[in-house]
Amino acid sequence: MNQLISILCIGTLILVAELGIAAGKAPSKSSVDRSEALNGSQSGLVANPIRKVVVHSVGTKPFDLPNGSSMDLTADLDTMFVTSLTNNSRLAPSLGSPETSCDSHVEVRAAITTLELNIAELGIKVGYSPKGSISQSANVGGEVKVKGGTIAMDFSVWQCDQGHCYAVAASTVNHTVLGTELSFGINLGQIKIGPNLIYNTALGGMIRKMMDKGVAGLAASPRTSVLAWQATVVSVSHSDGSAIIDVGARELIEPNQDLVVYTPVSSGGSCRVYQSVAYIRTVQVDTVSSIAQVEQVLSPRAIEVGDVVMVKPPKTR
Repeated sequence: MNQLISILCIGTLILVAELGIAAGKAPSKSSVDRSEALNGSQSGLVANPIRKVVVHSVGTKPFDLPNGSSMDLTADLDTMFVTSLTNNSRLAPSLGSPETSCDSHVEVRAAITTLELNIAELGIKVGYSPKGSISQSANVGGEVKVKGGTIAMDFSVWQCDQGHCYAVAASTVNHTVLGTELSFGINLGQIKIGPNLIYNTALGGMIRKMMDKGVAGLAASPRTSVLAWQATVVSVSHSDGSAIIDVGARELIEPNQDLVVYTPVSSGGSCRVYQSVAYIRTVQVDTVSSIAQVEQVLSPRAIEVGDVVMVKPPKTR
């Protein structure tokens, strides 16, 4: 760690002289003004680190096949959804839950809103729509072909604070994203339970592709910058205006990303309130830690070990 700080010192001497931040000494108003002038209109990148997310069970409805077998796809859809989230890399499924009502967390939800499958040779449909089940029975137990129909899914990501959640981003995907016709075979003599339909036919692969597309849409939304994420200041060098934080490339932090340092303040309530201390920008990123440089001082209080670091949201016009 000492070696990292030494490397940084060489490249930041000019900025140190301008900021004039001394250890244990609050910056003067002129120091703040000079810092703002140095920052000017230049800005770094908006950080988009990995967010740990609580995953809700995928919404679906049971329905019957023409052979009388009842299909409940819930467990298999949940497994597939976790896989899609994991492969995306920006939204990481978490088994943990908030420890207290004050904790902020992110939730991800998905639902198959429509699953209508046309069985052409029988002249019937199976599945469900928002209006309810559309299953029709027929005395058939062999191979049939699904040709046409609709599969539609909704995806959303939610920010939850102190027990209250609000939707931040959403995406909708239907079967047309597959690039092929909704067509595949089903052996009704072999499909007895939901997993058979998911894994013994092409339906599972189609739904997986739709999930990948929906999750990618959530992760690509610019609004995800407001989602809960935080790191901690583990070392401070007031002499050169730098700090080391406990996240790095493993969390997808990159150089030249803008972050905000906060300190908890007493609010008189049961949950903590945060006051912004400084804007910082990453200048060197390693696997599990990063070095950041103070870009703008926001409070007379200097950055201290234990302060909380969050994503700096992009500027809005």
